[in-house]
Amino acid sequence: MKRFIFLIIALLAFIFISCTGFFNPIENLLYGQPIPRPEIPLNTYVYAVGQSGSDAVYWRNEDFFVLPRVGVGATGEIATSIAVSNNVVYIAGQILYSASSFEAVYWRNGQPVNLPRGNARISEATAITVFDNDVYITGRADDDAVYWRNNQIVILPRGEAERAVATSMAVLGRDIYVAGYLVYRDITQAVYWRSDGQPVTLSHGGIAQSITISGNNVYVAGRVGNNAVLWTNGRPSNLPNPRNNHRSATSDFDGRPSIANSVFTSGNDVYVAGRVQVMVGSPGSIEHWGALWKNGERIIIMNLIDPGRLSTAGYNGAGVNSIYILDNNVYLGGYFINNNNTGNNRAAVWINGVLSYTLDDPRERRASTIIRDIFVVKR
Repeated sequence: MKRFIFLIIALLAFIFISCTGFFNPIENLLYGQPIPRPEIPLNTYVYAVGQSGSDAVYWRNEDFFVLPRVGVGATGEIATSIAVSNNVVYIAGQILYSASSFEAVYWRNGQPVNLPRGNARISEATAITVFDNDVYITGRADDDAVYWRNNQIVILPRGEAERAVATSMAVLGRDIYVAGYLVYRDITQAVYWRSDGQPVTLSHGGIAQSITISGNNVYVAGRVGNNAVLWTNGRPSNLPNPRNNHRSATSDFDGRPSIANSVFTSGNDVYVAGRVQVMVGSPGSIEHWGALWKNGERIIIMNLIDPGRLSTAGYNGAGVNSIYILDNNVYLGGYFINNNNTGNNRAAVWINGVLSYTLDDPRERRASTIIRDIFVVKR
């Protein structure tokens, strides 16, 4: 009888997944059955860029690479974004000289290239993309939002704002879209620029983190205040956050802090990845969980979902920084949060909402690692 009931429940779950087209591992943990570990397809490379201690690093699948430092007196480096084109790996970031002194740079197949900053004292590179063999990088130089096209710097207008930052870029033909934010004293303003024009205001009190173009639609992900937001052609929509003690895929927005870090489109679907804050247990403790939204309605929560072959012991939260979709597989790059508050996080990759593998530094297994961006290609 129990076997019959289990088969009925499994059948209903299969129908639910088929109808929604959206797999939620938490909703489908039937009788504690283990979730199969999703494997990287044999014909696929997953490039993940991020940090190990003070070193900028990247992984190709599970192979580890350290990016060389450049500059006299450099104390560290940060890698923020990655793109792969024609078998060339491009990585954006910055070289650190002190807490208040840093310089934008990118690496081409591991070789560093300094980016011009004019008369600016400091500069940083936040995102990189390649289109028609042209290399575009967003960032800032002193108080200006900028982007570089093939090492030529372009300063974006900021009007009366005290400073501005460019965080992400999308290129479509001759049109260039740059997401970011303006700062007026103590308040931010989420914006995007189009082809060097004046900034288009999205929301006061907001930050735009990621931008993509699909057809005639401009999608921007970020936050307003403490709320994760997706803007569609300038119209904001709050992304739902699970209610306290409730891990539902369809729960309503309840005002807890959340942020959207990355947006990606596939066909007619819009995916957003980020992080949410939830209250767990009674009395409750606050945890941060990785989140994936599809079309602004459903949510997968990625926390300590262990598919049986990996150990996430010692971690009590997660965050997702980047999303990439290839061949209907949704790849997510982020990290697990150490529950001892030691800062020793662990880089992680999820495929279709389920943990696929974690990444460490083979030079020092206990080093804190994190993924800031991913890029997926066919071999």
